[in-house]
Amino acid sequence: MRYINCLSLFAAVLAGILSSSCARDAGEVMAEARKYLAEGKRQLAIETLYDNLDDRQLADSAINIIMPALSESVTARFFLFKNMEQMSVEVSPEHQMYSAVISDDGKHLVTSEGETQRVCVYSFPDMKLECVINVPDYVFTARMDRDGKKVAAAAHNGNVYLYDFPSGELDTALHTNDYSVRDIYFSKDGCLFTVSNDHSLSRFDYLSGEKLDKLTLHSRNVKDLSFSPDETMLCTASNDGSVQVLCYDGENLDVNGRYISIGDNYANATAISPDKSFLVTGSGFGDLQFWNTSDHSFRSEINLDDPVLSVAVSPDGSKVAAGTSTHVYIIDAATCGKLYTIPVFGSDFWSVQFAGDSKLMFADRGSVYQIQLPGTADVVAAGRAAYDQYKKEQTN
Repeated sequence: MRYINCLSLFAAVLAGILSSSCARDAGEVMAEARKYLAEGKRQLAIETLYDNLDDRQLADSAINIIMPALSESVTARFFLFKNMEQMSVEVSPEHQMYSAVISDDGKHLVTSEGETQRVCVYSFPDMKLECVINVPDYVFTARMDRDGKKVAAAAHNGNVYLYDFPSGELDTALHTNDYSVRDIYFSKDGCLFTVSNDHSLSRFDYLSGEKLDKLTLHSRNVKDLSFSPDETMLCTASNDGSVQVLCYDGENLDVNGRYISIGDNYANATAISPDKSFLVTGSGFGDLQFWNTSDHSFRSEINLDDPVLSVAVSPDGSKVAAGTSTHVYIIDAATCGKLYTIPVFGSDFWSVQFAGDSKLMFADRGSVYQIQLPGTADVVAAGRAAYDQYKKEQTN
C-alpha cells in the first residue's frame, strides 16, 4: 500500500512538472494575441488567450486585448450590456430631442426638444418627470444652473430663456446673440457662456444680464462648447472645421495661438481631458481626433464611419465616449483604439455624458439610456462566452 501511494505521489508530481513545462509564458501568449488582433483575426486572438491563460492572467489583457477582440462579437456585446434596455426611457415620442444634460449635482437631467419647443426636467437617475417648459422658439439645448434653481433654454432666435425651477415659470429672456444659440454653459463663478451661429463666444453675468465678453472666433456656425473640470480651459467647435482653445482665469479669455484645424468638414463636438493634457474632437467625416493641449499638435485618430455628433471624456481620463449618427462607441484614450460598440439602435446620438468613471448616459432623438460600463471581470466573462460559442460552432 505504501509503495502504491508513493507511486501515485510520484506520478502526480511528474504530471505537474510536465504540465508546467508545457504551459506557455503569459507574455508570449498576449503578444501572439495582439498580433492576431492587429491582423484583424479577432477569433484567433480570443482562442489564443483562452486556450492558454487562466482568469487571473486573462484579467491583465481584458481592456487592451479581449475588449477590442470582442468588438465585432454580437454574443459578447449583448452579454456585456444585457441590462441596458431595462434602463432606457423614451422621453420624446416626437423624436425631436436635441440634447440631454445631467445637472452638476447629478440629481436631474434636462432635455431639449427642438421643433416641439419644449424643455423637460427629470429626476436622475430614476427619470421621473419633474417639469415641462414650453419655450417660445426652437430650442437647441437646455441645462440647469449651478444652484439648481434655474433652467436655461438656448433658442433659435438668439435668446437664452431662464426659467425658475421647479415651477417652470419664465424669469428672464436674455438676448445673447444675433443668431441661434447653439450651446450654453454655467461656470462656477456665476457666468453664462454661449456659442452661436453668429460665429461667436459670449460671456454674461446672467443674473444681471450684463454682457462681459463677445469674441468672434470662427467663420461659420459655432455649435459646441466644452470646459475642463477646473474651468481654466475651454474649447469651441465650428462648422468651419476648426476648434478654438482658450484659457480662462475668471476674468479674461486668452485665445492667442490656440486654433486647431481638424479638416474640411464640420467640427461637431469637442471635449477636454480632466488633466488638460489632451482634447478630443469629432467631425462630420466621422473622425475622432486626439490633440495635445500643450502645443496643440495632433496625437492620434480613429474613423467611426459616420458623423461624430457628441464626445465626452471619463473623469479618470482613460476612456472617451463618442456618439455618431448611428452608434455609440467607447474608445481607449491611451491607444485611440475602439474598446466596444454599445448595442443600441437609434438615430443621431447628440448627447453622451459620463456619470462617473464607469457609468454613461447617452441619448438619441427619442430616448435616454443609462449603462454601467463593464469592468475587468465582466470582460473576461464575456470573452469566455464568445470563446465557448466559437468552440461550439467548430464542433458543429
